[in-house]
Amino acid sequence: MGLLPYILAAAIDSFNAPVFAAGLLLATAGFIFFHSKRHAIALVASCGLALLLSAVLKTLFAVPRLDAPLVELTGYRFPSQHALVAGAFFASVCFSAFCLLRSPQTKTAVALFSLSAIGIVAWSRVFLRAHMPIDVVIGALLGISISLVVHFFILRKKCWCVG
Repeated sequence: MGLLPYILAAAIDSFNAPVFAAGLLLATAGFIFFHSKRHAIALVASCGLALLLSAVLKTLFAVPRLDAPLVELTGYRFPSQHALVAGAFFASVCFSAFCLLRSPQTKTAVALFSLSAIGIVAWSRVFLRAHMPIDVVIGALLGISISLVVHFFILRKKCWCVG
């Protein structure tokens, strides 16, 4: 294992610090709020539900952490909270972009960026030996699913992408 991948994974992991993540969530929700209050509410609700579901599932399954992680860890391993919240956050951004933006090229760029960001967060957690691949895959899929359901129920037929 080289030093550069470790530095990259650790840097990505540091973006998941609660203060930074909360700031990113509030800044993004604030930006979206100027375009659509419902989309901003859906973003915050998706991330909140993702955190709640992660806590419930980690307690329910109680899967112990891996040996020799490369970062300091607490709590249980399954599902990955980082991947779950990243899935909910970036899926919400993507769904909002599909509804609020007009340019197909911009929508495509946001979708590719969102999927890449989810993948990068998942990769960093596996690389740092905080999770197994199944932990991050299930976490990301749950996060995306939460966001889809929340956006559907909050927006109903207010947006072509969910109605």
